[in-house]
Amino acid sequence: VLRTVERDALRMALHIIGYVGFGLRLLWPGQTVPANMDPKQVKYASLQAPEGHNMSFVDTMLSVMHNMLLLLLTPKWILKAWPSERTKEAAIAYDDYTKYMEELMDDKIDEARRGTQPEGMDLMGSLVRCAYEADAAKRSNDSGNKATNLPVLSRQEIIGNAFIMFAAGHETSGGSMHFLMVQLATNPSVQRKLQRDIDELFGDSDPSTWDFDSKINGMTASMIGACMYETLRILPPAVELPKEVSRLADQPITMDGREYVLPKGTGIAIVSSGVHLNPRYWPHGESKIRRDCNDLRDFQPERWFQKSG
Repeated sequence: VLRTVERDALRMALHIIGYVGFGLRLLWPGQTVPANMDPKQVKYASLQAPEGHNMSFVDTMLSVMHNMLLLLLTPKWILKAWPSERTKEAAIAYDDYTKYMEELMDDKIDEARRGTQPEGMDLMGSLVRCAYEADAAKRSNDSGNKATNLPVLSRQEIIGNAFIMFAAGHETSGGSMHFLMVQLATNPSVQRKLQRDIDELFGDSDPSTWDFDSKINGMTASMIGACMYETLRILPPAVELPKEVSRLADQPITMDGREYVLPKGTGIAIVSSGVHLNPRYWPHGESKIRRDCNDLRDFQPERWFQKSG
């Protein structure tokens, strides 16, 4: 059941990250586990808490993401002792998250040992396979194998990267989809153009037959890609990118044919939202919404089909 655009966009983002980052197929409320699903996948896909856990994998991840600041700033013993439903839920979710990641890591190691091909991109599985192959090469004393000389991540480093994938990808992906749906809701003409391109690309074919690799170029070159790009231009997930000049030496840069010297150690902020709305860098015309203004604040995906002059 759809409740709010925000919540459902965040849930959709979790499903995407689960598939791309971990090769997991998660379920939506009301769905049941398919009869032919791998038993190891069932533990993560099920909407019910498996044995040894208090929450399902989906509920655990949603709770961890929702209580991120609380978990980062508050000692775990305080969370468990504080008489609040939210703090208790956050503590339970954190414990379950730790267990799930350890179990997922063990499953990925087992897949690497058996040579099983993962489903989806499975970024965590790729990290585990690299580490497993390098470790196997070292144990076999195969000095001629290049894998023995490659730097690999430890178990805890891989689990840490998994957390970054969830933390960095969940909110940003969910937020972008949320803003995109809001823009489409207020621009029905764009909705119709988007639906037309979706129909041309997929017709009435069954979603189970859709193949990402064969469709991605068509999607990015259509209104699907244009709508997402335009959303990211107007409302980028990161509005400011902090940088710093090397502390070892000054850094010369050239802008508009003129050279400037940035002192070593200088902090710099690249303001992406400002660049994205600068008429110097984007095709634009007169706004149909704001009098005497350009249209760079207007949601106009068609600009992505214009040729640069």
